[in-house]
Amino acid sequence: MKPDLIIILSGEDTKERHRSKKAMQMFSDLKGNVPILVSGSHSGFLGRELPIEMKRECHQVADYLISQGIPSDKITCEEQSLCTIGNFYFSHQLISPEQREISLITDPFHMNRSSYCAQLVFGKDKSFTPELTDNPRGGLYTSFIEWIQRAIIAKDMKRLNINNGDYQALTRFMNQTHPFYCEGTPEKSSYGKFIKVLGANKKFAKFFLPTQRQAYN
Repeated sequence: MKPDLIIILSGEDTKERHRSKKAMQMFSDLKGNVPILVSGSHSGFLGRELPIEMKRECHQVADYLISQGIPSDKITCEEQSLCTIGNFYFSHQLISPEQREISLITDPFHMNRSSYCAQLVFGKDKSFTPELTDNPRGGLYTSFIEWIQRAIIAKDMKRLNINNGDYQALTRFMNQTHPFYCEGTPEKSSYGKFIKVLGANKKFAKFFLPTQRQAYN
């Protein structure tokens, strides 16, 4: 089935551009008849504000796509998200009701958690089809770290009674609990503890988290 939208999650390998190249391939196969949404500003582990002299990751991807011949009017950038949950939460307002079939592009190691976050935000309103890149990064360690992050998020959603597709309840979580987005002191959460431990040392976060390692190598 032809997708109504291609969404690319930022955080790709900035040298190899696996995610961008996958999008280019799909765009070509679809004869250019599909819009592209690139989601992500930068990692929240770098701070809430965009670091000085850094260009938002979504704009970096967009610039690369345009340099390879993708028309700029086919590309929309989501500029607010600082993590995978945020990718979908902030993309929610940019995806029209008519765009129901969505091709989701990210790396194989990141797809399971990404698909979970997509379902968490959109529930049954949208259908996300995984489109894997050819990024070889992976292995047992990477899979384990990705599983841990998904499990921690799921634990908080269960404790807070946030069901898939409940955007209003998720908004409360983002505004009051998620340390990357809330104003003031965040409410206690398992995910908050996870981020606090890693955020205390950016070098440790870069070593520990696969996406951090490839995006900021």
